[in-house]
Amino acid sequence: MYVGPPRPREQIAVVEGDSTRSVVSIDGGELPLFRGEIYELEPGRHRLAITFAFSDVFFTTVTTTRSVEPCDVDYVFEAGHHYTIEIGRSGPKIWVYLLDAATLQQIECRPRRPAYYE
Repeated sequence: MYVGPPRPREQIAVVEGDSTRSVVSIDGGELPLFRGEIYELEPGRHRLAITFAFSDVFFTTVTTTRSVEPCDVDYVFEAGHHYTIEIGRSGPKIWVYLLDAATLQQIECRPRRPAYYE
């Protein structure tokens, strides 16, 4: 994570989550849960651990799927790029990925145990 004086967005990579999609670790260093929604990174290779919650509404019932443990992204983040944490779904299968707003590339978040996606 970038720590230092403010720099222009063109010089850092930005990862954005929200209250249901959080980065809990960057390069093995743990972050407080729900620490924030914007994460600034030095350009280069980083490993992120991401947790998520996904809600469905069936008639009047709300069901929530929460990740049992984080999924991992190991990626070379580019300066000036903005990445958002996204959740995909097809039937009962749920997956998490980062979306690069500049290129629209989807970057896989690999589950530590695939069963928690089912």
